Amino acid sequence: MTSDHDSTPQPLPADNGVLRIRIDPAPILGAVKLRVAPELAPELLAVLQEQGAEASYAAEFSIDPAAQSIISVAIASGTAWATLRTAINAFANRNKNKELHVNYGGEQSVSIKGSSKRDAAALFAKAQESFEAVAAQQRRQMSGGDGDDAAG
Repeated sequence: MTSDHDSTPQPLPADNGVLRIRIDPAPILGAVKLRVAPELAPELLAVLQEQGAEASYAAEFSIDPAAQSIISVAIASGTAWATLRTAINAFANRNKNKELHVNYGGEQSVSIKGSSKRDAAALFAKAQESFEAVAAQQRRQMSGGDGDDAAG
């Protein structure tokens, strides 16, 4: 969610029985940021690390840590996406009695309940594709290109 006057993601709304994870791309950092309610962050971070993800807490000046926690996950290779997907599926399995709502970049979202993982796999495939496109555009801009390269 963003406010009307800027693009800073706002805290996720609380909802009984629904766990929310927002995945925001940060390709210039080679990472994605997972935004979750503070009470979910320790468990999610532990699951990510158990699955081998390079993950740690992050902060942003515009975000109140009492309202939202941010976990940064390094996305240095294609296998990092598979690790992230596996970790989020493991997190969903640990919370089977609740619905897990995963949103990528404020545009695409999926709800996972129980063992329904097919939609999640599709979301992560789209997220990886989107992330890589933005990363390529940023690399072109940083190397002096204008990002409107017709070849790629």
